[in-house]
Amino acid sequence: MKAKNCLIFGGSGQIGRNLIRKLTKNNYRVTVVTRNIHQKSYIIKTQANAGYIDVVEANIFDENKIRSLFKKADICINLIGILFEKKRGNTFTNIHSVLPSLLAKLCKEYNLKHFIHLSALGINDAIDSDYAKSKLEGEGNVLKNFPLATILRPSVVYSVDDNFTTNFMTLLNRLPAFPIYYEGKTKFTPIHCSDLTDTHLSCYF
Repeated sequence: MKAKNCLIFGGSGQIGRNLIRKLTKNNYRVTVVTRNIHQKSYIIKTQANAGYIDVVEANIFDENKIRSLFKKADICINLIGILFEKKRGNTFTNIHSVLPSLLAKLCKEYNLKHFIHLSALGINDAIDSDYAKSKLEGEGNVLKNFPLATILRPSVVYSVDDNFTTNFMTLLNRLPAFPIYYEGKTKFTPIHCSDLTDTHLSCYF
């Protein structure tokens, strides 16, 4: 069977690494886009046997550069997301709204079979959150440009490699007291990244 080509944005994170391992075991060839190939390529290439992974360095907003990657792709997956805004254009709007819109547009233009976009749970109710607003706007842009796209909304994704729950547990271990936000009514439905890639992502392949 001819190997299918999967184009992944955000492949160096905990979800991306788990997904790459599973895709390549199922005869998928994976192209991962990264902004810093010297820092990320080793992490990505160690996830599968040689010949199954291609790492491409590109500015994710450089449409001319990433456009060529869609010509050989069958499926595109966007896993890029941020919890905090940073400099150099890493704003919620750019990462969660502008980028997904661009990727969805290119998926439609090049007739990709599928586009999977990772969003977040509970964003409809977080009306005071710029993060949630940008996620909602991004979902709308995706569906506008690629109506058949699949949008996944997991809650907190955890593993030994994540930057949220590990820091959270470290603080709980060190601090004598910890504030409970929103009167302690905030609820999570955590999911391990391997379970996410097994049940929510792998079922599309």
